[in-house]
Amino acid sequence: MERRASALILLTVTILVAVGCAPKRPEYDALYASLVESTDQMDSGVLEGRRIVIDPGHGGCFDGVVGADSLREADANLGVALYLWGLLKEAGAEVELTRTTDRDFSDGDEENLELDLEGRTALSNAFEPEVFISIHHNSVFPLDRERNRIEIYYRSDGGESSAELAGDIHTHLARNLGIADTEIKPASYYVLRNSTARAAVLGEASYLSNPNVEDRLKLSNKQKLEGEAYFLGLVSYFSRGVPRIERLEPARDTVDAPGPLTFAVHPQAGVPVDPGTAEILVGGRKYKPHFDATRSHLRCALEWDLPNGGYEVLCTVRSLKGGTAASIPFTLLISRPTRFILPLQPSAAPDGRIYLSLKALDCNGEPVADGTIARVQSPGGKGVFEGPCINGVFGFEAERGGPVGEFIAHLPGLTDTLRFDGFDRGGRSPLLVIDSATGKGIPSPSALSRGREEIIRGDGRGLLLLPSDTDGGAWLVSAEGYRTKLISAEDMGGTLFLESLYGGELEKLRIALDPAGGGSDHQGMGGGKLRGAAVNMEIARRTADILSAGGAAVMLTRRGEETLSIEERIYKVNRYRPHLAIRICIAEGEGDGSSACGLFHYPGSEKGKLLAGELVRRLAGLPPCAEWRSGESAAPFLQQTSCPAVEIHNGPIERAENERIFSHPLHPQLVAERIAAALIAGAGGQPVEQAVKIVMNGLPVTGAAVSIDQSVTRLTDASGEARFACVLPGEHLLTVMIGDESPARLVSISVTDGSPITVSLVP
Repeated sequence: MERRASALILLTVTILVAVGCAPKRPEYDALYASLVESTDQMDSGVLEGRRIVIDPGHGGCFDGVVGADSLREADANLGVALYLWGLLKEAGAEVELTRTTDRDFSDGDEENLELDLEGRTALSNAFEPEVFISIHHNSVFPLDRERNRIEIYYRSDGGESSAELAGDIHTHLARNLGIADTEIKPASYYVLRNSTARAAVLGEASYLSNPNVEDRLKLSNKQKLEGEAYFLGLVSYFSRGVPRIERLEPARDTVDAPGPLTFAVHPQAGVPVDPGTAEILVGGRKYKPHFDATRSHLRCALEWDLPNGGYEVLCTVRSLKGGTAASIPFTLLISRPTRFILPLQPSAAPDGRIYLSLKALDCNGEPVADGTIARVQSPGGKGVFEGPCINGVFGFEAERGGPVGEFIAHLPGLTDTLRFDGFDRGGRSPLLVIDSATGKGIPSPSALSRGREEIIRGDGRGLLLLPSDTDGGAWLVSAEGYRTKLISAEDMGGTLFLESLYGGELEKLRIALDPAGGGSDHQGMGGGKLRGAAVNMEIARRTADILSAGGAAVMLTRRGEETLSIEERIYKVNRYRPHLAIRICIAEGEGDGSSACGLFHYPGSEKGKLLAGELVRRLAGLPPCAEWRSGESAAPFLQQTSCPAVEIHNGPIERAENERIFSHPLHPQLVAERIAAALIAGAGGQPVEQAVKIVMNGLPVTGAAVSIDQSVTRLTDASGEARFACVLPGEHLLTVMIGDESPARLVSISVTDGSPITVSLVP
């Protein structure tokens, strides 16, 4: 018995020693171990026809990092790139490699790295890619053999598409390479800032200076694994349905007068575009284009008096899954004939008033300086008009009735005689577009013909001149911040009242949005490597879209993956001087999702408390939060901002079910709409939730893209319903798009108290 007890004690001690003293599994056992995901589980068909350039960094006389056992980065980069190239070619992508051998572009000048970078960038740009990826492996100075991390850099001035691509590539490298330390950063490396690709990133998948990484990257199957991870990132990126944008008008870069801008939008991967996100930038100024759903065109008309000069033009739009597309930028040069003083085309208002204007040019044909005083004497000396020129233009109201005769124009250094030969509408009817709330003309309205490809832009007083004939059929009339209205030929004369998109409640608001995280601050990361910072950013972007469309001035503390301290964020907010500030966060920890969901305000902030309470009411029931709570907090953002502020804490992303919800493209849209609804309600509006059911032949239509006022777009579910969380009572215009081939339908609806509306369509 005693011997048996001793044996048992010995066995127990042996087990304890074995367990307690056994060497721990090295943390690098998972490094490049195996592909966690399967390339067969994702639809690589989304890559069909997409144009991609892969740039294996370094090469030739430029070794890059050299590992402790002499593995050159140039060789590892090329190995990964060749595997990625093969996968993309097999998936049907159009792929170009900047190099396929161990070469450089320095023409023998081993000291001239810039010449090498210039050569590979030129080769890439000549291919006109949608995506540019430069593949690298990193080191650190001073040398640290233990350091290892994933770092993805994206073009800092490349818009949202580069950041989206960086985020998707980061996710799949992090999932499959077994490296926990990761970061996404904006950067201005030569190959990024000089790339003309719509999305450009540089990947440092791991640190070759780490011997454990070097041991693995010596093996071709580990280079293949990394290439597969990049491939999955590209599949994920293009699965967003990144549209293609094709420039149609103007066909030439140089025009003698401003005309319409037209871009064709080609949806991809079966994902509809979101018209409410469309923008056309002209010389840095944003224009909200019309979406011609029938032809899938974006159209914008420029002001007739846009000054001579060059304007960089860029069109962007996002898909319903958040894939941002950008057109190839071009410079539009407006070059008018040279004159000294030009009488401009008269215009008229429906009440009979006639407006005249002149354009004053200097000896080089450029507009005179703003503020130059023009003095115009009417025929017979009956009236004198005086005022400053803006962009060389001076306008005045002429006497009513009768022909318009000669005027004497006086400007510094010049007196000339001008003749306006009366007002000639040229077969066009004047339509004055008026704000229904203020009774004032709406500046720069625009009208899009439904029957022919024509778009017309009004002047600063809200005057549109539309064709008097009826061949063009109906017209879509809109202005930035207003609900689009469909008018028939009978409505073309007189006046047209437009209602503000959200009742005008947002027009005087300045709002700051702070998407928490960015760069090295992931704001939590799920098992699928979805980053909380990316979720916060997408919610903020969607919220900004809605608020800006409603007339609010919106500032985001970050636009991409900048790493910002809380002090920098607070400084940006306070410098902007907003009326309200909202910080969007992911709750920390892995606790109960419902208890982690909250809206917080600073103690004693009455407006903050009211906004938090309204947000609790609007967000109620929105997954993953079964319940939202409102509470006080002395967090720095709430304490130090100079305006009422709230923090929104979504549920923790570490929970698998939460990550699945956060990764759904509809989630940020739903959160954004509810945030906007709370702000509108706080400003005095009464937004309602509105369900719209689309039926055809008595059956529900599934998967139709339904856009309300061409601002917010939703897909119909299995019951044929599309739900909108922020709609004001009144008349609204629906655009219903069913599939790629069927023509879009325009339907007017009347919203009252949020009762469901059924729209029956004729096949």
